[in-house]
Amino acid sequence: MTDFEERLKSAATLENTFIKSFNKHCEDYQIIKYGIESTALRDVHKLVRSCRDSTSKFIRYIPDSVIINTSDAERGTTLIEFKAAKTGVREDSFFRQVQSECRGMKPPLTSKEDIFNIEKDALKLYLDLNTIGVKTIVVAYAHFRGKSSRLFAQFVENIGICNSYNPNIRGRNIGSGTWLSNVNLASFKKVGTIFNEVFNIDTDVLLAVQKDVIQAFEAQG
Repeated sequence: MTDFEERLKSAATLENTFIKSFNKHCEDYQIIKYGIESTALRDVHKLVRSCRDSTSKFIRYIPDSVIINTSDAERGTTLIEFKAAKTGVREDSFFRQVQSECRGMKPPLTSKEDIFNIEKDALKLYLDLNTIGVKTIVVAYAHFRGKSSRLFAQFVENIGICNSYNPNIRGRNIGSGTWLSNVNLASFKKVGTIFNEVFNIDTDVLLAVQKDVIQAFEAQG
């Protein structure tokens, strides 16, 4: 399985488990899928994987889920995107390189376990949407961390972006050429904290969701 396929599999495990569990435990909010995975585009996604035009990038990276307050329509909606990683940074030299490129970041990058990858063009799209008032919250699952600190969330405009790089260049260019950004998980909050602060959802709801997500990944192996 390629890194790209592994990322897709992990993201699907996170998204499907999180949505199912959240909708089961939460009374006032629901997460609804509305986008590409609900259409025939899901089956031809690979056709736009290597396209570089802005429309293809929009189709490829637009969040396809929203969190909606089902008891108060005036509260509006927020786009929600799920990102998962099963492995983290192993090399000290790579960590020092990334750390050197984000000096002055607040909060600072102090641990290898705080480095998390998100597609560069995805972050750019979310930030572009934010300029017109379209809010996106990113839910990140870091399987390589301890069980009590694997699930985080943050609005895209508050995410600390360290640097960007092409992971496919190792003496030759392979794969789709998707650039990744190293982001700082220290700029995120635990998912229960931010869902409580922003949506006033009881933290017990997210503790139940986190338990289900961890179990799903452990069952997947």
